[in-house]
Order: sequence, then structure tokens, then C-alpha cells
Amino acid sequence: MPKSRVPQWTEQEIALLCELYPNMRTREVSERIGRPYLATRRKAGQLALRKTDDYMLRHPHEFQPGHKVPRERLTNPPKPIGTEIFRHGCVMRKVNLTGDHSADWKYVHRIVWEEAHGPIPPGYRVVFKNWNTTDSRLENLELVTAAENSRRAGQRYGAFPKELRQALFALGRLKTKIAEKS
Repeated sequence: MPKSRVPQWTEQEIALLCELYPNMRTREVSERIGRPYLATRRKAGQLALRKTDDYMLRHPHEFQPGHKVPRERLTNPPKPIGTEIFRHGCVMRKVNLTGDHSADWKYVHRIVWEEAHGPIPPGYRVVFKNWNTTDSRLENLELVTAAENSRRAGQRYGAFPKELRQALFALGRLKTKIAEKS
């Protein structure tokens, strides 16, 4: 069994959390228990602990609807433009700071293709000639129809058992339908 990087909560810590959390600020509870603030909040949520009505009257909720948390207080601040991450099997790059994930992040291979050839027409896919999805060099990219892309995928997955191939194709069709509705 792999070792956990974070020590498990003891029964004494959980009992103390259950006792203190409803009537004390979470930061103070975390300091008393000796756990990080976010770990304390997470554990309280897992245990469905809530602040008492009396506590809420004494400490009005800090964040009202529409309140914006200053960036320096965010525990996970937004990544700067130009940041690259590996998601959904490909490298993505942050191109905007709108807060809308689909508008802020673009696949690097699509960026490279569009810079060289302009917008990708509807019904076409930019694919990797060598199947290495981290290799976004222009000479490794080509534009194919969705049908051709499916045919190639069928050849690639041809070695799999029939049931698995059918499941993979069904998953692909489902992802396409979801993407069309988004």
C-alpha cells in the first residue's frame, strides 16, 4: 500500500474539529488542531460540519454576492498568459484572462496551425503525423476531415478486441455530440 504524503486525521483531531468548528473561525480551528487551513475546511466539508446560527450572527458572512476576492488572496491564482499545461492528451496554452476556461485556453497544435494557415474550417481536425501529441511542430501537423481522422483512428485501434473498439468509437461519438452542444 503506497504511503500517504499527508498524515491521516486521528480520531482526536476529528473530535476536536467537530467540537470547535461550529463556533470558531476556521483559521483558529486549523491552528489549534495543527492542520493547514484548507485541509481543515475540506475535512469539515467531508464531515458536513456547519457554523451555528449564533456564530453566523456574530460573524456576518464575509463575502456577499458579487464580491470579488483580491488576486493576492486567492489560494489558486489564475495562471499568466503563455502558461502551458498538458490536458486531454495534448498541450494547451493560456491565451486570455477572461475567466472562461474555453476562451482562455487553446490547444498549442491548433495555435501553430492557425498561425501558419489561418482558421481551421468546420469539419476538419489538425492531427499529429507521428501520433506524438506533445510534438506541435508545423511539419508534424496536418489538416484532415473528421471522417479521415475517424478512419485513421480505426486503423490505429484495429489491434484492440472488437468490444473495446466499439466502446472507444462510442466514446468518440459521445464526445463529439457534447462538443457540438457546448
